[in-house]
Amino acid sequence: MNRERFEYIRDGIEGMELDALWDYALEASDFFDEQRQFFFMILEKLIREGNIRLIHMHTKVPMSGTAEQQIDAYMKVFPKGAEEMNGGLWFFSEECPGGSLWQAR
Repeated sequence: MNRERFEYIRDGIEGMELDALWDYALEASDFFDEQRQFFFMILEKLIREGNIRLIHMHTKVPMSGTAEQQIDAYMKVFPKGAEEMNGGLWFFSEECPGGSLWQAR
């Protein structure tokens, strides 16, 4: 993905929760595995570039660990198919490890 496309997505979801990023993943492919891969690719880039921090869903405390460790925590519990994603509502369920905290640019 080129820089221009990444910035377009970042700007389009800035200040929103991770379900907004999932909407872009849905547009990227018709296949769940590719959508999942796209989602995690952008999420990792957002973390690495300091755009967002992942926070625990209930405590709102930033997640600890490296970007890879935080992504891994999501990957371990991420839905295996579209049905489990429930139209993006999974991001607001008990199974989801957390949300996003946007950093000022």
